[in-house]
Amino acid sequence: NLLASGSEDGTIKLWDAKTRLGIATFKGQTGKINSLSFSANGKFLISTDSDNTLKLWDPKTYQELATLKGRLDWSLSPNFTPDMTLAPKRRAFTETLKLNDLRLANPNVLTGDTTTIEALSIYSGDETALKHVWTTNAGMIQGSGNKATYRAPERPGTYSVNVRATDGAISSERTAEINVEQGKSESSILLSNNTHWPAKEFKDKLSYNVNITRIPETKVIIHFDITQDKDKFDSFLIIEIDGKVVLQDMAIGNEQPSTGIRTIRDIDVTNIIKEPRRYTVTFYMRPGDRTENGWLMNEARIIGVEGSVE
Repeated sequence: NLLASGSEDGTIKLWDAKTRLGIATFKGQTGKINSLSFSANGKFLISTDSDNTLKLWDPKTYQELATLKGRLDWSLSPNFTPDMTLAPKRRAFTETLKLNDLRLANPNVLTGDTTTIEALSIYSGDETALKHVWTTNAGMIQGSGNKATYRAPERPGTYSVNVRATDGAISSERTAEINVEQGKSESSILLSNNTHWPAKEFKDKLSYNVNITRIPETKVIIHFDITQDKDKFDSFLIIEIDGKVVLQDMAIGNEQPSTGIRTIRDIDVTNIIKEPRRYTVTFYMRPGDRTENGWLMNEARIIGVEGSVE
């Protein structure tokens, strides 16, 4: 006849009930022993601890036979069915999985650049059984296990990256945001920087006379970054070069259709600015009836050229 006892340090002792002498000591549980149970035929001993670990022992050879880790939700101690299979009083043993962080090597990247992302998880089972599925709403992402490489799109903005981890039975997912900023060409002309723009009437325009002396790049871009008026009303943006419309009635602002409070865009004007000479670049805002406090041109720039603003 055997007896088993468990202690707070995770040690289990096996006793001879007749002689009252200790026979063996089992070590391997890391938490306080919660329960102990012999099978009806005496061939197995189950132990559970406060660290949600269940172990199966052979009381004759004193060997550990199996270990299960995860959420143990027993109403009482675990037990055996008549056919000697393990049966809980209430719910079966399940693994636990939680994605608790997405670690970005750089949360702020330039257009077209890459950054690496690592998914950090807490999983009670064998991590080689986990499958990670990576997705993004812009750009490209390629994952290998819990690590992925993200390539930013050519358009600035704030984009999301999502990863879902699963072992086939349970899953967890997490999303992170990446801020993509416009990559600056070495050749560019700054048109405007932190310029307040009333834009209450169509005549409230921003106009720049630009003398382009060289076009070293194969593509010419007008880049703009505008913060809307604090009343958050929509307006329509128009851009012209020498009277030719390169952007027609783009709805910007925080109502529908919305680009948000801040609008950052690149417009390809390679087919307009083809040779070194003088150009006039004009920004028009066609406001709604309620625009009261104007806009802020954080930055306007021609990328891919050399020269100056007159």
